[in-house]
Amino acid sequence: ILRVNRAMAERLNLPPSEIEGALCHNLMHGQDTPILQCPHSDTLLDGTEHMAQIHEPRLGGDFLVTTSPLYNAAGRVIGSVRVARDITAQKYAEDQLRKAHAETENLLASMSSFLIRVDEEGIVTRWNTQATVLFGIEPADALGRPFLDLPMPWDRAYVARQFPQWQAATRSVRLPEMRCAVPDGPPAFLDVTANPVRGADGAPAGFFLLGTDVTERKNLESQLVHAQKLESIGQLAAGIAHEINTPTQYVGDNTRFLQSA
Repeated sequence: ILRVNRAMAERLNLPPSEIEGALCHNLMHGQDTPILQCPHSDTLLDGTEHMAQIHEPRLGGDFLVTTSPLYNAAGRVIGSVRVARDITAQKYAEDQLRKAHAETENLLASMSSFLIRVDEEGIVTRWNTQATVLFGIEPADALGRPFLDLPMPWDRAYVARQFPQWQAATRSVRLPEMRCAVPDGPPAFLDVTANPVRGADGAPAGFFLLGTDVTERKNLESQLVHAQKLESIGQLAAGIAHEINTPTQYVGDNTRFLQSA
């Protein structure tokens, strides 16, 4: 180290006189040899500018380090000018954003409902796990493609007619119960809503479809209706039996009276 500015001296908590003349890798990183992917070493090798992100506890965080070649009068590289920018807060924000993004992705993946996000141009931008399970279309085959071009196993003609309304909707639109062909299984019935999305300026920015497989509920409702029909038939049969039994008993009682008389 030939020269150091006040900001670096304060970061190291040393006077410049104790820094200048020391080995960079020893003072900065506590190592006897240069660190891996050292931008200074790379600059000395090829004479070009290099950049690297370095985490160094001794300096108190993460830094974006840039090295530019330093030439002598003969044009030979004799060192580098090294600039380190503290990006600790930025890295922390990026890590928090990455964690939030991962948490959101896990949440969407664990949903029992399918979620499909379509932008204002009709392009699919989000496709969760349940959508793959129901429609048999992998995210890689759906994302970035026009929604109406996807081979969705439902009434595509109806969806194509309603699509412009979903794009322009200002509130959620509940769709009629959708019948969907499920890969390797019986048809499913879906309860679907189209929910508008607004941009930062309040302008329409597409919509997302949120739907739930209600096949089991549909089957239970069908079984309930069947049971109610059987119950009605049972009540009717009991009433008929009662109506038949009453005159039969009257006739029988009178017959026995006449017989004894």
